[in-house]
Amino acid sequence: MGVVGVGIVAGIWNGIGHNQQLGVGACLLAVASFAVAFSYSPRFVTGRGEPIGLAAGQLLCGTVMLLPFAAAFGPTHNSISVTPLLGLVALGVLGTGIAYVLNFDIAHSASPTVTSSVTYLMPVVAVVAGAVFLHETISWYQPLGGAVILVGAALSQRARRAGGTASGQVSCLPVQCVE
Repeated sequence: MGVVGVGIVAGIWNGIGHNQQLGVGACLLAVASFAVAFSYSPRFVTGRGEPIGLAAGQLLCGTVMLLPFAAAFGPTHNSISVTPLLGLVALGVLGTGIAYVLNFDIAHSASPTVTSSVTYLMPVVAVVAGAVFLHETISWYQPLGGAVILVGAALSQRARRAGGTASGQVSCLPVQCVE
């Protein structure tokens, strides 16, 4: 239901535009990477440190890995003003950093199914942020897709609770945690 909801939010029947196959392929690869990460992370990563340290380490490693590419293919002009650099740091720390800390915290205390259901909320947040901050118009199908996503996430949580959890394991919903 989450994938169907994302398709509805995106208005996939309108097409994906011209020459965007590479971008769509990259998004599909990212989704597959999330699936691997959510299965791998609870077993081998979370529990080996605090979520803030894990998130900081991941972002630092990513930054170091991308620096050579940024230097080679980055800005084509000589002067870079401070404002865009501060915006980039704020986006990295406040946006991505906080999201990674919360993600590691959820991955530590919940199953991969629960953790992955959180990612389906990204398109809903993107639509709302676009409407609020960029004054974009919301089409009829975007709230419908958001509702399908939320129902799918709720059903996955309900199925998890109905099946029971292992002793001492915590199952977290997006808004509450239950033993």
